[in-house]
Amino acid sequence: MDKLVAFWNAFFPDCLFYLLTAIVFVIGCVKCIRPISKSASALERAAELLEEGANAKLTRPVWQDVKFLGKGLQPVWHSYLTSISAVGENAQACDVADYVNEETAIDQPGRAELADLVPGFCTSLGILGTFVGLSLGLSGVDLMDTATYADLTNGISLAFYTSIVGVIASLTFNMLHRFAIGRAKRALEKFLAAFYAYGVPQPAEAGAQL
Repeated sequence: MDKLVAFWNAFFPDCLFYLLTAIVFVIGCVKCIRPISKSASALERAAELLEEGANAKLTRPVWQDVKFLGKGLQPVWHSYLTSISAVGENAQACDVADYVNEETAIDQPGRAELADLVPGFCTSLGILGTFVGLSLGLSGVDLMDTATYADLTNGISLAFYTSIVGVIASLTFNMLHRFAIGRAKRALEKFLAAFYAYGVPQPAEAGAQL
């Protein structure tokens, strides 16, 4: 315990900003990236089920189950099934893409607004940690005592590490977030193609209908 306290005192306030940066990064991964990955997995699985159900020639299509797209997208799918029931035999009047799209399957579950803030928070915390470290280092300098210069140099080098950590966290989050979005978009395209092929065909455009 004494060693932990001594370590904290030696590296404070840098450890505080490291901790805050890590918290922001983890929150971003849990609240933004993880839901998108879950949506992508659900869409990929749904596309496979559509193809398997068509080959098995089931009496009741698998997509008519309200839990077809999993828990995360269940409200969206419930809305689509309700609309299908309302139009009756004219099922093609309801386009599944109006319900399952990038906004409902990616942006909303992935909290797009929060995801835009996370990289900036990480970078800002790193820069703030650097400024605080420099301020504390400069406040302890005695211009008449050259022995304090070495402590100032060490403090400055340590203070800049917070900026480095913040930038690394920001870049890592952006990379993971973009990867998750790219995977989800591919899964969405695959699902829509499978649903139009094995579920309800895509409605004709207005010009074609006329």
